[in-house]
Amino acid sequence: MKQTPLKRKTPLKAKSKKLLSIIKGNDPTIIDKLKEKGLVKKASTLTTKRKATGEKEVFREVWEERPHNCEICGVFIKEARAINFSHALPKGKFPEYRLDKRNIFLKCEECHQRWHTWGKELRTSSKWGKFFTRYDNLYEEAYQKK
Repeated sequence: MKQTPLKRKTPLKAKSKKLLSIIKGNDPTIIDKLKEKGLVKKASTLTTKRKATGEKEVFREVWEERPHNCEICGVFIKEARAINFSHALPKGKFPEYRLDKRNIFLKCEECHQRWHTWGKELRTSSKWGKFFTRYDNLYEEAYQKK
């Protein structure tokens, strides 16, 4: 299939200047003005749909089955947010464990960030003992399957 280059109605610089002049006005109806000028088609980029992976349903089940405490430090988790669910085995390397509840941990935001920053270096911390026991079991199981 032959691809044709995209053509702009107006140069990008001109659109950028219009956009800046509207934004600097601090007008509460900024989205309406942007739509009128043809600079914005959607009211919000946050309404874009994501491909369903099944994680949302599994996260909901995990939230309902387990106590609402971080499985690492024990802090109470007020509400179920994506940051509070953490995969021990990475989803990219082990896609078959993406929806496995054993691979999903409830973590507070701080512990989740710690895991992404330090990873296996946390093995020496006593708080992370249960996590690494489960992690090692899953990791061993994953490699026995391959």
